[in-house]
Amino acid sequence: MPAPLNLPILTPQTTAMISAPQSATALKRRGKLILEVIKPALRRYVSHRRERDMGTAMGRTEYHGLNPHLPLVLSRKGYPYALSLKSRSDAQERRTDYCG
Repeated sequence: MPAPLNLPILTPQTTAMISAPQSATALKRRGKLILEVIKPALRRYVSHRRERDMGTAMGRTEYHGLNPHLPLVLSRKGYPYALSLKSRSDAQERRTDYCG
């Protein structure tokens, strides 16, 4: 059985890296930091999908073996990942909509 997928979790530090920088130098620095976090995570995710044959194209080497006609992010069952609109009501009966 393949190893579980370990993706980085957004922390205050990684979230701060994504926020808008003030200068071009800061943009380059943050861009490098973001890539250091995102590239390894994407590589692990693509390996995860290939190991489980989730949206792969048989015999293809381009697109890292993934089917280019499918979304990059799939649900754990292999379907395109989608957020659904949910709503809840608080004690004062105010309705709040959110994605989850």
